[in-house]
Amino acid sequence: MASFDTSDDDLQEESDDYSYESGEDDNASDSEAETSPPQQPYPVSLSEEDVASEARRRATAVQRALGCSAFAARVALRLGRWQHAAAVRDAAAPDAAAADDGNSCAVCYGDGLALVANERCGHGFCGDCWRGFLAVAPGLDAGCPSAGCGRLPSDAVVARVFGADSPEAARRAALWANSLVDDGADARWCPRGCGRAVLFDASGDAARCAEARCDCDDSNRFCGRCGLDAHAPATCEDAVTWVRKREEDATVAADAAVAAKVKRCPNPACGCAVEKNGGCNYMRCASCREFWCWHCGAWGGGPSRRDPPHHLFFCNDPATSFATLEDDGRYAFYSERSAAHGASRAFATTQLEKSHKLAKKIAAGSADPDASFLPNAVALVVRCRATLEWSYCFAYYERDDDKRRLFAFAQKQLETFTEELSGLTEQKAADVADARRRIVFLAAALTKYRANIADWGA
Repeated sequence: MASFDTSDDDLQEESDDYSYESGEDDNASDSEAETSPPQQPYPVSLSEEDVASEARRRATAVQRALGCSAFAARVALRLGRWQHAAAVRDAAAPDAAAADDGNSCAVCYGDGLALVANERCGHGFCGDCWRGFLAVAPGLDAGCPSAGCGRLPSDAVVARVFGADSPEAARRAALWANSLVDDGADARWCPRGCGRAVLFDASGDAARCAEARCDCDDSNRFCGRCGLDAHAPATCEDAVTWVRKREEDATVAADAAVAAKVKRCPNPACGCAVEKNGGCNYMRCASCREFWCWHCGAWGGGPSRRDPPHHLFFCNDPATSFATLEDDGRYAFYSERSAAHGASRAFATTQLEKSHKLAKKIAAGSADPDASFLPNAVALVVRCRATLEWSYCFAYYERDDDKRRLFAFAQKQLETFTEELSGLTEQKAADVADARRRIVFLAAALTKYRANIADWGA
């Protein structure tokens, strides 16, 4: 658990194990530089020690700006969700002067006791009452027990009651450090439970996904705001509603999960059960040799001499309009397509580890020892699959038919290139090496198309 020194005379600069790039003008005044927190590149993955160091850095900046105690700075930061501007703008009145210690405790009414006054409000109580009160209210929200007060007991109270080096003082220091993540607007603990935290850019639209990534796993990308997997272009509200709906509608979710793995060949003369064990949604039946679309079942292009089916774009629109199609039907339609991309994303994730081994084989037989283009491409496929998976959530909640059709056209571009790149990266080493130029080209194009979909509606 992260912790930090809570003394009030800690205005010297901290030396952090991670660096930040300042966005300040070189000609800015010294006072402005002292009170403005440095700007940092996002996302930033922090260990528990880094969390404590970052909490100290922010508290020191607010302490200088307000001219208050370190404890008051942390209180202001917590109320402002650990954002410098909000903490300075909404700071409460300065700390009240401590009242003279009397000899009658306002809780137990004991006389002749050495009272411990809270300098935040001036109210004093005996050590036993303070200890009992803090024991039953162990969090950071335990305010002064005096009626109508509620001011938080300061570090000095804890030090005098329990001892500066006591386990209780260390525990509360850790709570204050972790408050940066627990209460902060731009920080979240890694959802995989690795113990690290991530700072993310919270300056954009509060309704949209703020993608964060933890150093414990490069593929561990999640939304810093809601904690779900990274879900652009869907908003946090729509993503949470979508997930809840899928969890509540167990029958539809189960059907979508089965449909994401096994379907029958749409050729009426065949009907063979086909398991989808790759990432591409453009299928070819091993029995009748006909091509078909995994999404809608359009087929042809084989021995039947029927025209080849469309690839993906034309089945991104439901068969009937939004206004006439029942909601349950719409949900099943979009949920199945989302699940299909989810299954393809899971497959691509397994391919990622294999791609590193395949890249070594390609490099060994090539004049160019750098074969990183392959794992980079597979990693991009994973991200594109995730974006496409959530794009159907976005489309489901888009109520304007014209806007939804325009979005479906953009989906076509991302899906088409993703399918092609997925297929190229699943080949044998020699075939991948031959397709190197095409893979590099597709990766460059996909990066742009994915950004276009992820930022849709921003």
